[in-house]
Amino acid sequence: VTMSPLMLDVRRMRERRGMTQVQLAELAGVRQATISAMETGQTRGVDFDVLERIAEVLDVEPGSLIVRQA
Repeated sequence: VTMSPLMLDVRRMRERRGMTQVQLAELAGVRQATISAMETGQTRGVDFDVLERIAEVLDVEPGSLIVRQA
């Protein structure tokens, strides 16, 4: 069983706040490559703690970062 990529709406939320990937990564305590993977759909799984920290920096609920697949 292969998992489909997890679609996250990090880029739109990040750009809305005028932040770069590097700024978001530093504030959330993750690598910039992690943010990049999330934004390009290359993420197959995200630790909820990481998602929570990113959401906190972006001032949104963690669930609002997850895009529902049709």
